[in-house]
Amino acid sequence: MHMRYEIVYLDLDHTLLDFEFAEENALKLLFREKNRVLTDEECALYSSISRKWWSLLDSGGCTKEEVVVERFKEYFDELSVKEDPVAASERYLEHLANQGLAIDGALEFLQEVKKLGQRMAAITNGVEFVQHRRIEVSGLDRFLDFVVTSEQAESTKPDPGIFHYAVKLSGISIEKSVYVGDSPETDWAGARNAGMDFILIDLFNRTAQLEDLQIARSYKQLLTLLQ
Repeated sequence: MHMRYEIVYLDLDHTLLDFEFAEENALKLLFREKNRVLTDEECALYSSISRKWWSLLDSGGCTKEEVVVERFKEYFDELSVKEDPVAASERYLEHLANQGLAIDGALEFLQEVKKLGQRMAAITNGVEFVQHRRIEVSGLDRFLDFVVTSEQAESTKPDPGIFHYAVKLSGISIEKSVYVGDSPETDWAGARNAGMDFILIDLFNRTAQLEDLQIARSYKQLLTLLQ
């Protein structure tokens, strides 16, 4: 069967990997080491603070190094916890690296696409050692030619540099490539900035239909759009 593109680049979190599961598990493990059981509300608070810091990174308002520490500094202030945010961040990332759960249907989708002879790779803003380990734990590694992280590319989505870096690695022109991700703000904007085709994977119906935006609401729909 003919595929539309020579290579498909894929985002990781919320596209192939279950980030909510990973984040909550890692956070609870971190606090369990301090003999504290977090409530659902406390987990939700961390999640909202972390999202705020990642959004700031996406808009160029801070560095990734600042994100991973400052979110814990703010979180500990909110909880009135007296802990070192730097040490907590390092330990949290170690726990996060072992949380590699693929979204239901993701592995089957990748298997199907691989059978069709499609080349695939990942492009992620996530912390490099964490993402490489989660890919390995989840089993995604056997489907991907390579993984490009923002640290490696020295460029963070939506900056086009990370996409140009991936193109250099693959040797396949932008015109014959497509990026699949879940975020209109970082993934779509980044692909558009780089001049690359884009498909939004919206497994949880969070995005309304927008003009000029291809949306797949399931892996089955995504497969159809790639053919």
